[in-house]
Amino acid sequence: MTPLVMPSERQLFSAAFVIVVLISAVLAGTAPVGFTLVTFCIFGAPHNFCEYRYFLSRLPSRLGPLKPFFITSFAGVTVLFLMELAMIALIRMNAISAPSATTILLVWNELLIFWILALSLIRYRRHFGELLVGNILIASIASVGNFLSPYAFSLVVSYVHPLLGLWILDRELLRTRKDWVKPYRLCLLTVPVSVLCLGLWLLGQSLPAGMVSTISTNIGSRIFASPTSPLFLGLFGFLQMVHYGIWVVAIPVAAQGWRRWRLNRIPVLRNRQNLRRVMAAVVLLGLVAMVSFWIGFRVDYTTTNEIYVTVATLHVLAEIPFLFWMCES
Repeated sequence: MTPLVMPSERQLFSAAFVIVVLISAVLAGTAPVGFTLVTFCIFGAPHNFCEYRYFLSRLPSRLGPLKPFFITSFAGVTVLFLMELAMIALIRMNAISAPSATTILLVWNELLIFWILALSLIRYRRHFGELLVGNILIASIASVGNFLSPYAFSLVVSYVHPLLGLWILDRELLRTRKDWVKPYRLCLLTVPVSVLCLGLWLLGQSLPAGMVSTISTNIGSRIFASPTSPLFLGLFGFLQMVHYGIWVVAIPVAAQGWRRWRLNRIPVLRNRQNLRRVMAAVVLLGLVAMVSFWIGFRVDYTTTNEIYVTVATLHVLAEIPFLFWMCES
């Protein structure tokens, strides 16, 4: 009798990835509104916490020659986030008109484009001459799109952002589990196939009367536009679920993060007792905030949602320099 052969960790990982992608696509196509809202409420806060813990564990113990890159990263995240807070405050106080809000959004998008350009050139300064022309061309195309329609540009950013998690997972596998990289990249083909099938399935469908304003209020933020049709909403919910699965399950499994959960094992916190205490407090607050968001979504969804999507902009911005950092670390 031939003994049963148990699947390897690599096979289980690949199978789980494909299953999650396919199930997410089916649910997003069947109930785009409900699936997106439920996914957002359940996984939004936990995935932010997982990202923060992972980013902290991957920071270098000494900045060294990377100091200009990290200074530019932190400065960009801070300035863009504070600008978002100011814009939200002005809108809530009815202190700016719709054209003024559009102009502010256009400026915000332009700063985002030039910040990313600066990060790329600083991070890969050894290839500065080779990358300069290409990066400026890409930034110019993005700027043209932004000037044509700032809100359409922000919607594109909303859809591109979830894909960053797939790229970061690829870099993590290259670092820790190189034999998983090839099957993982083959599994990635299920994502564009699912997007194509969702597009064909939801094309031409419309939301019930009154649902558009509800979706606009409950999904997205003052900066990142919200999708308001079954097609765009289903695609958004699908990509977000894949993104959440990457951060809550796939990256912790690949990096074996549970084995390095203790703060004293994080390089940047070694021999820095005071900083370790601060980070321990931040991690604890993150856990409390995660539970509080779950309760808040149940008690007062609209207010909790606005607070969450505002704070979540930080992780959207933080993923950009982190990806540049991962690509050569």
